[in-house]
Amino acid sequence: MKKTYLLYLLAAVAVAGCYKTYELEWPGGYTKPVINTFIQHDSILKVTVSHSSAPEEYQVYHRKDATVKLYADGVYQETLQPRQVAHAIIFFSQLPLSRGTRYLVTAEIPGFPMAEGEDIIPSPVPGIEASFSPIMMGNYVSNYRIKFRVHDNGAEHNYYRIRLFFKTTFNGHTYTTTVPSRLTNDGTENWELFGDDSVEEVLLDDALFNGRSPLYQFKTHSLSYADEFYLEVSQLTRDAYQYFRSAELQRRRRGDDIAEKVTVHSNIRNGLGIVGGMTVQYFTYKP
Repeated sequence: MKKTYLLYLLAAVAVAGCYKTYELEWPGGYTKPVINTFIQHDSILKVTVSHSSAPEEYQVYHRKDATVKLYADGVYQETLQPRQVAHAIIFFSQLPLSRGTRYLVTAEIPGFPMAEGEDIIPSPVPGIEASFSPIMMGNYVSNYRIKFRVHDNGAEHNYYRIRLFFKTTFNGHTYTTTVPSRLTNDGTENWELFGDDSVEEVLLDDALFNGRSPLYQFKTHSLSYADEFYLEVSQLTRDAYQYFRSAELQRRRRGDDIAEKVTVHSNIRNGLGIVGGMTVQYFTYKP
């Protein structure tokens, strides 16, 4: 009998290992500083700083000359140092972050006013369950069924993001995916709230089920070759949720001249982007 178990992994894995690039339209009119980072417990801070461009340019202007500082509950902690990582400039902290603290990130780019954003790291919700089961086609596994349930605390307002990754071996090499696998509805009530029939992430606002314990059921897409699955469940702050939600809505409506235009949520003063808090848990399954 296969066993599903919960791992609390270092938050750096969730951020550094799961990048995907999207082209998003920011409110235009003039150039602004852009700060992007997600803060997590027991993780160092990783911040990208750039300035916005005109929508038709599709260009990211990374600013290595920025001065990026970290504050905890209003007290200065350190100045972050830039490093070249692939095609990006990322500013790294030395001190790990912790829950219960409000973190402020500031960025000064020559020629621009100082931009800043802040958030907290949410406490983990204990009442989360997930299970995996194979879907058979004759004597072979065709794909997998995933059941996810959260026992919601009606006294709190919580937000979640659910994504699926997997590990596989090919030609003697083991790979762990960095782009989320698509999830298909398998009987979840009101699935139309998530948009398409097949999605890379499920974003949940517990206003939909406050104080209840809904069951969400997904199917994978022909992953019979996977060696191990990682169901990533992120608890988000309101700012982080609104950022992911608005970005997803904008991607979904791009190219539709009739649909209402969506502006990506930002909590950066004097700029654009996001400083968002999250707590990540992983449910793993070995077939």
